[in-house]
Amino acid sequence: LATATAVEVRMEAAVETEIGNGRIHSFLNEHAEVLKTEYVDSRVVFECRIPKRFAHSLTRAGAEVRPLDGSVLALNGDADEEDW
Repeated sequence: LATATAVEVRMEAAVETEIGNGRIHSFLNEHAEVLKTEYVDSRVVFECRIPKRFAHSLTRAGAEVRPLDGSVLALNGDADEEDW
């Protein structure tokens, strides 16, 4: 009997939000590999590796998600997401 193993698609992205948005900061610490954190005025930018499926949820929570490879992020509500 063959067993299928799900492979999670991850992306490198800059996730930008207000400094006071602790919800996003906490979520990234739990679900992403944060590579770099930069504070600019009242904003914070996390460069991280995140599962692609969380991009739409992060956007809905008030973050701007920009893929670091320059690609355009297609967001749709039909993706497999976790509500948080």
